[in-house]
Amino acid sequence: MCRDERLKSCWYKLMKQLIKHEYVREQLEGMADIGLILGRAVYQCNPKNYTDLLIIIRYLSISERMVKVISHNTICLNFFGIIIKTQATLNTEEHIDSLNTLLNIYGNPEGRKEILMNENVIDYIGKSLSNKNAKIANIAGSIVLWFFKDSTVFLIGRC
Repeated sequence: MCRDERLKSCWYKLMKQLIKHEYVREQLEGMADIGLILGRAVYQCNPKNYTDLLIIIRYLSISERMVKVISHNTICLNFFGIIIKTQATLNTEEHIDSLNTLLNIYGNPEGRKEILMNENVIDYIGKSLSNKNAKIANIAGSIVLWFFKDSTVFLIGRC
């Protein structure tokens, strides 16, 4: 990624549009250094591009291989930080996308561990349960149900 903020912003907006196409996601999956690229994109993201990055990660999290890449602890922690920072400004669709992404990440054992050990994400999911929007509350409820379904993992992760 480059240092010019305008170019970075264009990169996030372009990726947000391209990532919606399955062919592009397949090409990214095949790249050996996709973890480095994604990690740098998450780490270097500025607040103006947070919602674009949420969409990019959401689409990438559809793929099981990409969920493994996203579940890497550094990428996860930086991504979770972005979710926490933006939660007050997310519109309904972005909120739903971020929760669905968390649900996809939770489906991976490494991602599950990262979610369970991050108090801010657990707090975000808890706050989402009480959201007035039924879709948001239902997705948050699904994540909590997974917590209870995996109660041994949940208890071990929080100890």
